[in-house]
Amino acid sequence: MSNNQNIISETESLQNWNNLPYVSIKSEIIMIIKQLDSAIRNRKSKVLDFYKGELVIVGTYCGIDGTDFALSLLKKLGKQKTSAAYISTGSMDYESIGQKLLSFSASVSNKKIKSAEIRSDDLKKIEKSAGELFESPLLIKCSPNCSLEKLEFFIEEMIKENPLELVIIDSLEYIRELAFADKNQLEEYQSFLQELMQSLGNLAKKNNIVLVVITEVPVLSENRIEGPKLKDFSRSMAIPNAADMVLLLYRKEDNTDEDSTDVIEDLGLTIAKNKRGELGEIPIKRNNYTGEYFFCEK
Repeated sequence: MSNNQNIISETESLQNWNNLPYVSIKSEIIMIIKQLDSAIRNRKSKVLDFYKGELVIVGTYCGIDGTDFALSLLKKLGKQKTSAAYISTGSMDYESIGQKLLSFSASVSNKKIKSAEIRSDDLKKIEKSAGELFESPLLIKCSPNCSLEKLEFFIEEMIKENPLELVIIDSLEYIRELAFADKNQLEEYQSFLQELMQSLGNLAKKNNIVLVVITEVPVLSENRIEGPKLKDFSRSMAIPNAADMVLLLYRKEDNTDEDSTDVIEDLGLTIAKNKRGELGEIPIKRNNYTGEYFFCEK
């Protein structure tokens, strides 16, 4: 084998790794300066802004329904006439998604809709809401435990049908748990997780879409005085590391009373990482009657 062939072989071998074994401080500083410059030029304090080509992670803590948050975001996008898609890799089916969206839009309990225990005035609200949803440029796909390859196929086919600006992937844990059920294989698990996140980031850039991924935060920090942090991902740090933005959705300590009869609940939504904007808290509320989340942006 010639020297040129040896070089090509070594290069191909290196390309199989997710990253080089080192990072130049020069390249890192240049990247940080570019990010700071972009943040200054696009500065909008504590506002939920997404940018095409970015990977956004929404980490939810124990007791928070990530699917309700995802569908609340989807409803908000539909109201804004944003072309978006929702892909469930978990237990949600099409009927359940439709019922949830109608519940949010009509402010009618999802329990009532499921059991058909509604009054005539509720039905009028639902019919009006259905008309608004008809005009929304939204697509949905349910595929329990689907692979990354299937995700890529679904997204590309959806884009052919309707050029998308944003795609929400719900229940990431169902995807990443497929690789290694045995958590003792920690090194292999982390390697898979890193490759998965890199692939999702590439998917967002390739299709020039915002890719929002909903996942549970695996470990809740015992020290809640400081609030939620990226380090709460613990052994799954590959998830926030690969993201352009990380949002952490959590229940505040003063809102832990399960017997509370409050319909509207104040929650915390922390922007813990943001390459093109500022960090901080976004006011968010939850309607405990329907499960919908409200974004209280200024």
